[in-house]
Parts: sequence; C-alpha cells; structure tokens
Amino acid sequence: MGTTKQNSSLLYLIMLLGFVLGFLYNSRLDPTAGVPPVDGRHQLTSLRGLESARIDTSFLSSEQFKELRIFGSLPVQPVGNGKSDPFH
Repeated sequence: MGTTKQNSSLLYLIMLLGFVLGFLYNSRLDPTAGVPPVDGRHQLTSLRGLESARIDTSFLSSEQFKELRIFGSLPVQPVGNGKSDPFH
C-alpha cells in the first residue's frame, strides 16, 4: 500500500517539476525580449545600398521563358490514397 502512495507522489512531483521547468523555459527564451528597437535615424540607412540596385527583366521576354508550360492541374489536388506509415 505504501508503494502506491509513493508512486502517485512521485508522479505528481514529476508533473510539477515539468510544469515549473516548462514555464521557466517559455518565459525566459523570448527572442524579441533582448532586441532593442532600431533608432529612427538608422532605419533607412540599411536600405540605402538598394537605391542603385537594378533588376534585369529581360529574361521575361526571352524565347526560353515564353516556351515554359504548366503540366497538370493547378492548384494540385491532394489525393488520400497514400500509406499512413511510409516506412512499412
């Protein structure tokens, strides 16, 4: 009779420890908590390098691009006849 009480006490202790550790893990590892906001005067300077960037769209008018074709139906319809466990 003592082992049942001991087993249930151990189970409750493990559950309590799991909840406490889960709470601590969840509350201290927020990646946005330690990131300071960027100063307003520096926000646009990181994009200044893109001012002179040009995108070459000549490939859209090439013959190879125009010859591309879509095969099959879009959007792809899912089919439910696969295996539930692909390893067996």
